[in-house]
Amino acid sequence: MTDVHIAVDVLADGLLDRYDVAILITADSDLVPPIRKLNKFKPNKRILIIFPPNRFAAVLKSTAHGVYQFRLADLAKHQIRL
Repeated sequence: MTDVHIAVDVLADGLLDRYDVAILITADSDLVPPIRKLNKFKPNKRILIIFPPNRFAAVLKSTAHGVYQFRLADLAKHQIRL
C-alpha cells in the first residue's frame, strides 16, 4: 500500500499548498492519476520524477514536469561512507 499512500499524500499535500515542487523517486505509473488531478486543480504545482536505475515509465514522464534518470554510477557516487 506504499504507492497508494504516496499517491494520496502527493495529491492531498499539493491541494493543501504544503509544497510547490514534489520530487518523487519512482517509476510507478500508478502515480499518474493523482499527478493529473493535481495538474488540473493546482497547475502551479510541479512534480519532478527521478527514475531509479534501469526503470522508466513513459506515461509518468509525459505527466511530470521534469524527469531525471538515476544511474547505478550515481548511487555509488552519492553514497555516504562512514
